[in-house]
Amino acid sequence: MSQINIHKRKTDQAWDQLYARLEKEALLPDDIQKKPSDSIRMRTMKWAAVIAVLCLSVGSLFFLTQKKSPPPFLSIQNNEKASALITTLEDGSIIHLSDQATLHYPVHFHSDKREVILEGNALFDVSGNKERPFFIETEKVQIEVLGTSFQVKSTQNTPFELSVTRGEVKVTTKENPESCIVKAGETALLSTQGLEVHATSSLSLFPYEVQRILFKDERMEDISHVLNQIHSGQTIQVASSLFDKRINIGFTKETSLHEMVEIICQGFNLTYTENENVFLISERME
Repeated sequence: MSQINIHKRKTDQAWDQLYARLEKEALLPDDIQKKPSDSIRMRTMKWAAVIAVLCLSVGSLFFLTQKKSPPPFLSIQNNEKASALITTLEDGSIIHLSDQATLHYPVHFHSDKREVILEGNALFDVSGNKERPFFIETEKVQIEVLGTSFQVKSTQNTPFELSVTRGEVKVTTKENPESCIVKAGETALLSTQGLEVHATSSLSLFPYEVQRILFKDERMEDISHVLNQIHSGQTIQVASSLFDKRINIGFTKETSLHEMVEIICQGFNLTYTENENVFLISERME
């Protein structure tokens, strides 16, 4: 028997074994049936069956890979000096970005966790959800929260610093990993000796006094929620038909809530009524 025939015979045996296994495990398409009398057609169908199964396997792998890959990220950057750019994430968490700060966040969070990436300084007011912890990645540390309010200083030229105003935060260093829990009224500082936690001396971590607050493509409902947190004694309400209306707007720190309502209405052809320190913004009737 020639060498070529020997290789051919071994190849046929190998394919026969593979075909038998696929047939036993019910992995072959229904329209492929064995016909021993037609060896050429049989061989062709075996190839077709194996290719079909391989394509199915590759397709499943691609689907699973796509399913497990991280969601696409968006980025928002504050280029305005002496300002805080405020954005609200899909879970209701509110972030105040310092100038030259950038936040990278997904269009939709994972079902089991929420992850963002921060470059620069920011104030976070994280919506509570014990089933979906909130993670913030910075250059040197990872921050884990369940629902709290805190300020983060994370620039290249200054040491990492985090001050908690409400709740608790877990901070873990990336180099020579160590962790600490920071509670309300405490500040964590990353020095050459590692993480240090001490009582907060000042709640202002930003290197300037904020002169303006800015909203970029934010929902009216989210803007009213933020403004109501900043100002006490008066409240903004928005008609439900305007909840998803997105606007760009900014205010100086001296602007009163009443003046903010007037600016919003004048700028976007809306109207408002006032009743016992409650401003209701609605659509203007033509």
